[in-house]
Amino acid sequence: MPYKVVVVEDDPLVARINRDTIEKHPAFQVIGHADGYQSGLHIIQALKPELIVLDTYLPDGNGLELLKTIRQQNISTDVIMLTAASDLMGVQQALRDGILDYLIKPVQEKRLLQTLERFVERNKPMHSQLTQARLDQMLGVRQDGHLPKGIQAQTLQDIKILLEDVPAGLTVDEVSEQLSINRVTAWRYLEYLLELGDLGVNLQYGNVGRPSKRYRLRK
Repeated sequence: MPYKVVVVEDDPLVARINRDTIEKHPAFQVIGHADGYQSGLHIIQALKPELIVLDTYLPDGNGLELLKTIRQQNISTDVIMLTAASDLMGVQQALRDGILDYLIKPVQEKRLLQTLERFVERNKPMHSQLTQARLDQMLGVRQDGHLPKGIQAQTLQDIKILLEDVPAGLTVDEVSEQLSINRVTAWRYLEYLLELGDLGVNLQYGNVGRPSKRYRLRK
């Protein structure tokens, strides 16, 4: 099921643009819209969304106060502030109240979609203990803005595309053969994706010898 989103925005045109952008991401569905503080609180309490996209300037109140009320009522939901308000104290208050991100209008569509993707990463089911690489990915942190030495973005994408067509997964040797890369390189990329949490592993047992790993893409 897609993640449920409520948009709290008093400008109907902006609300529609935000809704259209959010629903470009297949993991999200906007289930409600409110144009004020009181209507926003009511719809959030009634619909219990997983994510709220919240403006600051509302006709009957302030979005930061609505955020504080949500937290005081222990409503478990992530919040993206999407607002024209850019004062430092307001941003700091929002961060202290646990927002996922703070976006200043006019926001670029790409930037909002990046935040939505970070929400998806944070909410992926965990099957093992977190690694630092996986935690950095969840928090939207990239080390120096680059992939680790020896890891190329295109090869990572090629491996993911290859695994998308094989739900049962592939071994290192099979990836090496199909992408025409050496076995050690294939192993390094697969283990990196495994550490990030993008891949899972099944053990394949033969008649003799040690079992081999079969890497599969996590959905």
